[in-house]
Amino acid sequence: MYSSYSIFIFILSVANLTAAHGIITKPYPRTVGNASLTACGSAITDIIKADNTSHVEGLPEAGASDPGYNATECNLWLCKGLQFEDNINNGREYLYTERVDISVFIRIPQYVIPYP
Repeated sequence: MYSSYSIFIFILSVANLTAAHGIITKPYPRTVGNASLTACGSAITDIIKADNTSHVEGLPEAGASDPGYNATECNLWLCKGLQFEDNINNGREYLYTERVDISVFIRIPQYVIPYP
């Protein structure tokens, strides 16, 4: 039987060989709200509302054309700028020995990059 640690290491080792756009849907993911709108502006907030699996690499472009975008407060490279204040009630605590079931929604199918 494999330990949780060995499965985690396996996932990390093959993560760089795959590419897909998806999101963990269980436990409940972070969402946009008023704090995200204030920090990131409406352009970024609207993109994430329309598709919460949207790729973070395109969000700085959207922010650059939005006067409501504040790069310091938004911090797109940390959870796509989603603000903790909007998600205070979504936090969960788990024991390190606890099993946590997750669900993942993959919007854009995964492909495996051949290993050289």
